[in-house]
Amino acid sequence: MWKQRINICSVIWIISDIERVQGEKIQAKLLEESIKAFRAGTCTDIAMVITKSDKMNIKEYRRERKNKNYSVGNEHDAILERNQDVKNKKAVYLKKKLTEKLPPDSEVINKPKLIYTVSAREFWNPEHLSKEETEIPELREYLRTIYLKEKQKLVKDYMAEIWSMHRLAKNFGSMPQHEDQVFQKSGVKELILKDIDSLEKPLEKCFDDIQKPLRESVEDARKNYWNTVNKLLTRDEYRGFHRTLKAVCLKDGVYASRIFARIDFNESLAKPMYDKIDGIFEHIFR
Repeated sequence: MWKQRINICSVIWIISDIERVQGEKIQAKLLEESIKAFRAGTCTDIAMVITKSDKMNIKEYRRERKNKNYSVGNEHDAILERNQDVKNKKAVYLKKKLTEKLPPDSEVINKPKLIYTVSAREFWNPEHLSKEETEIPELREYLRTIYLKEKQKLVKDYMAEIWSMHRLAKNFGSMPQHEDQVFQKSGVKELILKDIDSLEKPLEKCFDDIQKPLRESVEDARKNYWNTVNKLLTRDEYRGFHRTLKAVCLKDGVYASRIFARIDFNESLAKPMYDKIDGIFEHIFR
């Protein structure tokens, strides 16, 4: 369900519990799909929100923490230190993935903050953290900024549409003319033909940039297709898997099973091609 909806989202948050944030595989999949949605042009912002950041076993944390140069005095200090460490690690991971897939001038890469560690319980009933330290106020301000940005975009789009309609009404309503006369006098045809001619060389360059990586990636996909298929078909537990495979065939190679991991033969087989040309397509079309 989320994979169908993610492509129409203007802002995507990857949300995870503090205790599961380090090893959850779904995060990597969500981030991958979020980057695809961002490249498609609908999504304009990506962030990670880590919840329940107040959960802490102070004795266990003191025993397992890597920084032994100084001790942690109380639970407040331990929570803040652990949260900052998690933010630093996840920010490096997130920025690395975004940098690999998106142009260096993308706004989301250059954001001052990508990770938020929040605690609703501490915000409403402070025990160890102040309201500012729960990062709820900061997240609220972030939401307000996104809301205003989206509203400004809608207003600009509406105003552009109104202005176009106004110009059209003014030009066609000023005096009665035949449509062919208006078209001829406006010089639209000549302008379009001129612009089409000027596009020839840039388009040739785009095709040249795509062709070599595309050929190489097709060869890689052909060489590795058996390993890819074998990996999709190999399971530790095969009970009921024949029904899953039947569903995969009926759904054109894609099936989201409730028991097994999501299977997508099409995407897996084409992955070498995506890896090679995603960046080029992003540069050309975004």
